[in-house]
Amino acid sequence: MDELSGRTAFITGGASGIGLATAHALGAQGMNLVIADIEDGALGTAEADLAAAGYPVMGMRCDVRKVADLEAAAKATVDRFAGVHIVFNNAGVVATGRVEDISTEAWEWVMDVNLWGVIHGCRVFLPILKSQGAPGHFVNTASMAGLSSGPLMSPYFVSKFGVVALSEGMWHEARIDNVRIGVSVLCPGFVRTRIHEADRNRPEEVASATTGDAGQQFMALLSAGVEAGREVGEVAALVVESIRTNRFWILPHGSESYAAVQRRANAIIDGAAPPQFGNS
Repeated sequence: MDELSGRTAFITGGASGIGLATAHALGAQGMNLVIADIEDGALGTAEADLAAAGYPVMGMRCDVRKVADLEAAAKATVDRFAGVHIVFNNAGVVATGRVEDISTEAWEWVMDVNLWGVIHGCRVFLPILKSQGAPGHFVNTASMAGLSSGPLMSPYFVSKFGVVALSEGMWHEARIDNVRIGVSVLCPGFVRTRIHEADRNRPEEVASATTGDAGQQFMALLSAGVEAGREVGEVAALVVESIRTNRFWILPHGSESYAAVQRRANAIIDGAAPPQFGNS
């Protein structure tokens, strides 16, 4: 997708982290921006910052768990900017603990945001992008947790493996249908976002998303990893480059990520047990 200027991007989880950084990066390319988020205060601040930078922008409160919210956001986007060309399904949350200890409600929350939120975004926006007859592109945020899994965060791993599979399916279908719709799947390792603070947006019906001593300890490790992770601006730059070059896989951590994928692939081929989590 060579030409970005004058076109429109819709970004979930757009009020902070990778979503907001990517909004700034796409705005600098001359794009119209719609940022969707569930966090009202952060959304207002982000919208004001983007507008102050001179970018055409609209903020939308949107709960990606609800297909009606995404349908309303899609309509508002098209009404405001007469089309939409890039859809970045980026919202995400996390729960930690042992498989049997994480509550059903916490499992459902993570799956509803991380996987169903992406499914809803793709199902709502795909017909719009196809109908426009212009090039379009989807970026779906998975994670290295969607390519190589481990303990104490199973809802997150399951959801991110699902996003990878969904993205691969969309890529194949675009070629079967011969449409000009690109697909990228973003699989970062640790990045300096607020994913470890996902509880700030936890619904009331989810009593806790961090369960037991093991869950608390793993959340502390996650927090430390995030603090030492890559900057969101670096990831955003790779997202923009991948849209321009129609690159499917976006692995911002480079050789570290390739090694993890190779270890998993070797274990599968050799019929071995999964590689121990965290091994380099």
